[in-house]
Amino acid sequence: TGARVYYAMGQKLSNFGWLAHWNKRMDAPLRSIGLQSLVILGMVVGFGLMGKIHAQAYVDSGCAEVVAISNRSDIKMVEYLDKNPSCRSYSDWRSMLEIENLDVLSVTTYSPSHYDIVLHGVGSGISRIFCEKPLATRIDDAQAMIDACNRQAVRLVVNHTRRWSPSHVRLSELLRAGIIGEVRGIVCSL
Repeated sequence: TGARVYYAMGQKLSNFGWLAHWNKRMDAPLRSIGLQSLVILGMVVGFGLMGKIHAQAYVDSGCAEVVAISNRSDIKMVEYLDKNPSCRSYSDWRSMLEIENLDVLSVTTYSPSHYDIVLHGVGSGISRIFCEKPLATRIDDAQAMIDACNRQAVRLVVNHTRRWSPSHVRLSELLRAGIIGEVRGIVCSL
């Protein structure tokens, strides 16, 4: 049997030419939450661009099937549901967490909502949570989320895909090996 994944998101993945490349970069983060050759029941809350990308990444992993999605706007879910008639939809993620039996929860909503969704996910017995960055908008909230996951032995991953990017991995290796030297400062511009 295949894995089932619940999603709450909403845009057409085929519109994004960079999706195939992004999905390859998702391999390591998905493995970090235990998605390999397992049968997974999961959900994504928030069916916008990132939610749709999460849904496709689960499907492309070969060990997940999207069985439910949740989004406040039904319009964002219609196209996906037309193509996936066995998938169930919810306009309220709380209802989906109460009704569905899940193993994986992907949180792809706007940042301030991550706290409530993750804590409800932990409370509903989900064993793996894959949350978009930032984990939370307040340090205290992030710590409470981490503590709740630790108490219930929930595997929590924050989606910082650059962490697995080959250039970042190589830089980390060079730093650890002492080849580059000591980092004394970092300058970033966005």
